[in-house]
Amino acid sequence: MDLTDIKYYKHEREGKPMMMKVMYLCGLRAFTEYVCYDHPSTSFPKYKAISWVRFRLVPGVPLPFSCEELIRYAESGKIRKPRRIQVMAAGRYPSIDDMTF
Repeated sequence: MDLTDIKYYKHEREGKPMMMKVMYLCGLRAFTEYVCYDHPSTSFPKYKAISWVRFRLVPGVPLPFSCEELIRYAESGKIRKPRRIQVMAAGRYPSIDDMTF
């Protein structure tokens, strides 16, 4: 699907680490992905978040220290924005399987 816009939000729940919510807008459809960058360092969500960031980070930019810094990176263009995404619609929630920059 071709992207028309990407939005980044701070997502907080009581008693849980902060996450970055990424909303991919494809015309009238929207797909959401959560990046759990502030989760414990040995957790699987943190591992996935670091992989997510490394894949999208502009070359030469260091890894952010926190989720808030990650959101600032995204808003300032230090995170590459894809042009297209591939969405797997199987199951309860669609997942972003691949993207083209």
